[in-house]
Amino acid sequence: MALKKGKIKQLTFLVFDDYRYKEVKSFKFNVNYLIIFGTLFFIFILLSMFSYIFLLKYYYERHSMLNFKVENKELRKKVDEYDKSIAAINEKLINLKIYEAQVKNVLQQAKDNFGGIDISVGGKEFNTYKDYNILSDIKEKELFKQLDQVLKALDSEVDRRAEMLKSSMRELERVHLTWASMPTITPVQGYLSSNFGYRISPFSGYRVIHSGIDIAAKYGSPIKATAKGIVVFTGYKPLYGNIVIIDHGNGYLTRYGHCSRITVREGTFVKKGDVIAKVGSTGRSTGPHVHYEVLINGVPINPLSFTLDGVLS
Repeated sequence: MALKKGKIKQLTFLVFDDYRYKEVKSFKFNVNYLIIFGTLFFIFILLSMFSYIFLLKYYYERHSMLNFKVENKELRKKVDEYDKSIAAINEKLINLKIYEAQVKNVLQQAKDNFGGIDISVGGKEFNTYKDYNILSDIKEKELFKQLDQVLKALDSEVDRRAEMLKSSMRELERVHLTWASMPTITPVQGYLSSNFGYRISPFSGYRVIHSGIDIAAKYGSPIKATAKGIVVFTGYKPLYGNIVIIDHGNGYLTRYGHCSRITVREGTFVKKGDVIAKVGSTGRSTGPHVHYEVLINGVPINPLSFTLDGVLS
C-alpha cells in the first residue's frame, strides 16, 4: 500500500510474492468512495440490527398473542365444563330438595301417627361458600386444580346425600306402610268390659281363654277399622254373631264381632278409621258390645298392646 504526502485522495493496495519479492497485483481505491461505502455499510449494519430487534420483538409479541388466544380458548372451554358441572349439581340439588320434602312429609305423617317424635340430625357438613372463598388467593393452575376437586367433592357429596335420602325414604315408606297396617286405634268409643286372656265365662262359669277384648258401647255406635286393609269376610258366625274380618297385610288380621249391621262388603279396601259396622249384640252375647281380636300370623295378641289413642286407658 503506497501513501502520498498531503491530502490522501487515493489508496493503493499492493500484493507481493514473498518468495520472489515481486509485485503480483495492485488495488487502487478512492478515499472518498471508501468513506461513503464505509458510512453506508455502517448504516446498513445499524438498520439490520434495528430490523432484527423489531422483528424479534414482533415475533415474541405475536407468539405471546397466539399463546394467549390458545389459553383463552382453553379457559373458555374449562369455564363451559364448569358451567355444565355446576348445572348438573344444581339439578341434583333440586332433586335432593324433592327427596328432603318427601322424607319430611313421611316423617310428619309418622309424627302425627305416633303422637309426637323428635327427629334428630347431625354429621359432617359441606360448606361450599367457604370452600370457594379459599380458592381466591391460589394461582390459576392451582385454582383450577382445587376447583376441580371442590366440584368433584361437591358432586360426590350430593350423590351420597341423595342416596342416603333415597334409602331413608324407602325405609320410611316401608315403616309407614307397616305402621298403616298396624291396628293402633280403638274400634269403638266405649269402655273395656272384658280383657284379653283368662276369664270366668259368663255362659259356663268356667275359667276360659278370651282371645280378644270386649268393648261395651251404645247400640248402633259406629265401629271403625283399626288399620288399613282388605275386608276378607263379612257374615254370621254362631259365637261371633255378625262379624267383619280384615286382612291388613304383614301377617296382621283383625276381627269385629256381635255387630248389629255390617256396612262393608268382602273385597273392600278400607283405611284406618273407616266405619265398617255398627255395635250390636248378635251371636253369643250378653249386651251391646264389640268383641275385638288382633291376630299376628294366626296367633291372638292382646289388642291393647297396639292401641295408642288412649281411649281405653
